[in-house]
Amino acid sequence: MRFISTKAMVFSLLLAACVCRPALASDQVQAGSTAAGGWFMPTPLQRVYQALADHNMLLAWQELQVVLQQSTEPVTPDLWQPVFQQLINQSDCGRRLTEYPGALSDWVDQPRISLSIQDKVNLSQRVYQLKLSIDGAGHAMEVSLTDSRGNQWLSGASSTPVEGYSELESREWFQSVPDGYYQLSVGEKHYPLILTSLQETERASAIQLQQAEKSTAGVFVFSPDLFADRNACQRQRLQWQWFDSDYQLASPAETLVLDAQGHGVPPRDKPDNANWLSAVVADSYFQGAIKIENVHRLTVPVRYMLTD
Repeated sequence: MRFISTKAMVFSLLLAACVCRPALASDQVQAGSTAAGGWFMPTPLQRVYQALADHNMLLAWQELQVVLQQSTEPVTPDLWQPVFQQLINQSDCGRRLTEYPGALSDWVDQPRISLSIQDKVNLSQRVYQLKLSIDGAGHAMEVSLTDSRGNQWLSGASSTPVEGYSELESREWFQSVPDGYYQLSVGEKHYPLILTSLQETERASAIQLQQAEKSTAGVFVFSPDLFADRNACQRQRLQWQWFDSDYQLASPAETLVLDAQGHGVPPRDKPDNANWLSAVVADSYFQGAIKIENVHRLTVPVRYMLTD
């Protein structure tokens, strides 16, 4: 997920302190000068903060969804992202942010759904794409992802399952998917989601090819921001992926290792049919039953890879 500003980080710490410590007598006096019956000023996020202060994590999540879906005035990400981050951290990495009606066994056997937000870079452009995958699907399913304004970012039927796996990709955009509230529909089931990108569009790419001269081989350089202040609950994977001329995987993905300078250590063996090499960094977490993955990918022709 995206890293937040220093101001927002300080605010998050202050909020966490308010949630963790017991109420003091002075707080009761201060409450009268802020919001009636609570500690927080009357802002769109007041109910979210109050639910957190009352240790009601699920209610805070629901209130945050309502704010982002229905607020007449947009709430900037810098204000709600610290709350979002705290809720993910305190809910088994987001797994406990949804109520599961009926028997738990009814949900355990459901297909596993993942939504990937992809930031893809090559030597000529940077694009963004969404990919929804279904593991355990018995048939193709209708899928849609719609934002709070009614704009569809993903729509269509997933692919015919192969060994239970089905997927659907969006078209590519030159701008990142906006942060905010979304409604995901897969078949007859509906899932409210809050999406936030790894990085702002104006920030540098997470992975870059560092070259001594243009059109020469280079080394993969990884932004320190990718590894600073990461959340323990988020699983991060770093991989090399080889692709052939048709952009099909030429061999299984390999674990990517960094040296002391933050450079990717090139894989030793290149498949004979490999034309492209991708460096991939991905973080994943959950929103209830849905796995969310933020992916950075840099793809270059193999001739741009330094081998020593």
